Amino acid sequence: AIAEDRLLLRHVESGEAGEMACGTLVLATSRAPEDGLLRALSPPQDGDAPPPDSPFSTLAAIGDCLAPGLVADAVYGGHRFAREFQAAAGPLRRERPPPFAPRPKRPAARSPARKA
Repeated sequence: AIAEDRLLLRHVESGEAGEMACGTLVLATSRAPEDGLLRALSPPQDGDAPPPDSPFSTLAAIGDCLAPGLVADAVYGGHRFAREFQAAAGPLRRERPPPFAPRPKRPAARSPARKA
């Protein structure tokens, strides 16, 4: 249960009760896309372009508008969109090498020459 400044907890299996101090509680309960803002700004007619009187030249769905995810996913998605926004299409760039990718071989280090 949620009280004004604490949570009242009960263990599911043992039934043991407890309390935890809590100033703020954020409930992450919904796993459905949240696209209300996109729908509100999108034109009522078919097509991707906003109406001529719209202040927006481009609308795009990213982040939780497409599918809920982790905060790191949202940050990455926003950063990627900003980098690619109005950029010329190019080859797909990977941020990291795929797991177990062969690593390039380094040249063998030379040992210093000995003086006789």
